[in-house]
Amino acid sequence: MARGRKKKAIQKEETVIQGTQAISYQGSINLSINNGKKVLVRKKYHNKGMPNLFRFLANCLAGNNSDNLRPVKIKLFYNKDTAATPNAFDWATASLTAVSPYILFDSTPVIKENKEAESFEVTFHFRVPFSHISGDTIHLIGLFKSDATDDKQDVSAYYLLSEDNSWTPIDLSGVSANYSLIIEWTLKISNKAIN
Repeated sequence: MARGRKKKAIQKEETVIQGTQAISYQGSINLSINNGKKVLVRKKYHNKGMPNLFRFLANCLAGNNSDNLRPVKIKLFYNKDTAATPNAFDWATASLTAVSPYILFDSTPVIKENKEAESFEVTFHFRVPFSHISGDTIHLIGLFKSDATDDKQDVSAYYLLSEDNSWTPIDLSGVSANYSLIIEWTLKISNKAIN
């Protein structure tokens, strides 16, 4: 008579993760108005990333050639609806008028590593001659993917010229055409632990 085999119970193990890691994005802009090498105005702002920027990063991680999604150019805008505060601003519904064409970066983007903060940043440098600006007032600047043709759909990030929830646009009415608007747009990606 054959003996019956005992079945071993399968034990399930659960892995408990004490913390998780997330990729954090932060953008900042240094803006200055220059006459030759003389700096007349200097301001710094933070910006908001949009889905196209994160789509580009995801494609890079997946190994997909996504040059068309790469953010490489900016455009300046006048906001017709300044009655709404900057905190209430919504890119999709904003009433914007372009005051410049798309402007490509004018020097090789600089990559910098911060080992202590576990972060990398890329800085794009843009020089916008005043002869390329068609209006006197700039309320915001958009960063666009390389094949952008639609201002609403193709934006990768933007920043508002505002402080303390009030608009602080740049007024160019008294500036001559031999000045330039210099914009350094830094995109920082960091390893952020979440507990």
